[in-house]
Amino acid sequence: MISICKRYFLLVLTIGLMIFSKTVYAQTNNSVEISPFTKLQKGLAFVGLTGGANTRSSQNENFLITNVIDKQKDGFNIQANGGYFLSKSFAIGTALRYDWAKLNQILEDSDGIQTFVKEAKSSLGGNVFIKNYIPITANGRFNLFNIVSLGMNKENKVTEKTSNDILTRYYSVTNNYNLGINPGIQVFIIKGFATEVGVNLAGLSHTYKRTTINEVENTVIKSNDLDLKLNILSLNISFFYFFKS
Repeated sequence: MISICKRYFLLVLTIGLMIFSKTVYAQTNNSVEISPFTKLQKGLAFVGLTGGANTRSSQNENFLITNVIDKQKDGFNIQANGGYFLSKSFAIGTALRYDWAKLNQILEDSDGIQTFVKEAKSSLGGNVFIKNYIPITANGRFNLFNIVSLGMNKENKVTEKTSNDILTRYYSVTNNYNLGINPGIQVFIIKGFATEVGVNLAGLSHTYKRTTINEVENTVIKSNDLDLKLNILSLNISFFYFFKS
């Protein structure tokens, strides 16, 4: 519920920013020269940075089979990207992303047996992309865009479960290869600085996951997924700086 409210807030904030920007621009005296917003052009370069962090704690959550006595979850992610315009509406670029998370929780089953769970995972990945822009205002402040990206990432996860003084350790390595399509809208806040809001339109991915239990290889899972669902509540917000190279 909190996650859905947060996504709605981001969507409303973006729409409000667009309305506010258009109002300010419309009220500006045409006889007074103002600094133009960055117009996309050949030879323009850009760098961007985005990220997030989360923390969640809970006690005495009741589920059908297992109760969560205590739970603490923390994590963060950061992504840097950059690119170069080959024409005023076409750019190429690359991105690098790092994710990290940990989990500590105590579970209790219907027989009163408690299980202590510790989990840590991290992933590193990147992609290359092509990006098309369509200006929708004469001053260059608002632009539509579409990204086609090809990328991969590798995740390492360690999970330790202790129950009745017996420790079981799970170690998994997941390799993911993906092709994605992400449309959105770009808004320049001031000259050179812009924010972009995009959604996941379609994606094709191949995943290879290998899991070992107590240092003995146990399972290998291969999967292919095609996602054609448009989820307007899953927003990707990034901030960019544009400059002439």
